[in-house]
Amino acid sequence: MASHRLRLTPSADTAVGDLRGRPAADWSRLEPELKAQGCRAAGYRLLAADGTWSSSCCKHLYGQWRVISSFEPGIVWVIAVAEHDGPEFYKRLSDELGIAGVGRGREQKPACCGEAGWPTIGTTRAGRAITSVSQPAEALRASVGAAEHRLMTQAVSP
Repeated sequence: MASHRLRLTPSADTAVGDLRGRPAADWSRLEPELKAQGCRAAGYRLLAADGTWSSSCCKHLYGQWRVISSFEPGIVWVIAVAEHDGPEFYKRLSDELGIAGVGRGREQKPACCGEAGWPTIGTTRAGRAITSVSQPAEALRASVGAAEHRLMTQAVSP
């Protein structure tokens, strides 16, 4: 039985419905993993526009496809599913979600989940000085940008 509810923003739901071939097959495998494992299945933390780690995580699907997610207790929010088409990909994320327009090398990115099972905030995987958010829902709401909040409060798929 799933321990997390999966919620998709309208744009993510549309993008998932449009996936074909190997990206669609990868999504079909990732969906139950997100429901069962939450942030442990969500890849790595993304850099925020201000240089700190954002509240969003990125998981690679086949090829250049990416799943961008965020979390509340018991809920995985899939906020974007898109093809990484170069700088425009991060420009859109920056405009819509407050994600940095320039990323970091994978070895410099912290895992999405901290040791306590909640998304990490703070230093990189190499430093392993990762802290857990003590009040996750409040911290998430405080850290998300206005656009992400708008996306999360719009009608979502069940």
